[in-house]
Amino acid sequence: MLISVPLLHISRRLTPTAPCFASTMSSEPLRPGPPPTSASPLQFPPSLSPFDVPARDYLARCGAQWDGLAVGALIFSTPSLQDRVLLIQRDKSDSLPEKWEIPSGVVSNDPSKDATVLQAVVRELWEETGLLARELKRVANAPGEHGFVFSNSTKTKVFCRFVFEASAEEDESGGMQIRLNPAEHQDFVWATEEQVREGVVERDGGGKEKIELTSGHLQSLILEAFRLRREK
Repeated sequence: MLISVPLLHISRRLTPTAPCFASTMSSEPLRPGPPPTSASPLQFPPSLSPFDVPARDYLARCGAQWDGLAVGALIFSTPSLQDRVLLIQRDKSDSLPEKWEIPSGVVSNDPSKDATVLQAVVRELWEETGLLARELKRVANAPGEHGFVFSNSTKTKVFCRFVFEASAEEDESGGMQIRLNPAEHQDFVWATEEQVREGVVERDGGGKEKIELTSGHLQSLILEAFRLRREK
C-alpha cells in the first residue's frame, strides 16, 4: 500500500532536454522557484510515515541531540537493463569543490518551506536538478546504519541525514530532464554501480573521466542501494 499526499506549491518551470551522459545545463542564473504541483500526489509506503511530519516534530519524537535534519535523494535511471544513479558535481567555488554527490540539503525548520521531512526531499531534488519526485520508496543507508550523523563545516552544529530512494516524473519520451542550479552544481552524470565503485565514468564519445565523491560513506550508501535493487 502506498500513501499519497499532495505537493504543496503551484509554480512550474520547464527544463531543457539533456542526454544521459552529457553535462548540459541552463546558464540562467536565477534560482529555481518552489516545486510545482504534480498531477499525481507524492506517494510513499507506510514505512516512511514517521518522516511525514515537520522536522521539529521528528527531532522531538526521536529525542536525539541533533541541531537539525538533512535529506538526500537517490534517483535511478534504467535506460537499458543496467541501473544508473544520478550524480551531480559541486561548483568549483563551493566547499568540497568539484566533488560529486547526490541531490541533498538541510531540512528547514520553517513549515512554510518544508511542511514535512518528505516534502524537503521533493524541494531539494527540484531545486538542485529540476526533477519532480513522484514517489519515495525507502530510506537508503550504508551497511549497518540508520541515518548519517555529521557536523557542519564550522563544527558548530550536528545534523542527521536520511537519504531516500525516489522516482521522478518523466517527460513524453520516457526520460528525465536535468536542470542544474548553477549557483551550486556544474555538471551531472548517470553512473553505473561499477563506475561508482571504481570512481570512473564514461562520457559521450567514449572518453573516461575520474570522479571523486564527497565521502567514502556516500559511496558505501550508493553501492548498498544498488545491491538492494538487485535483490528486490
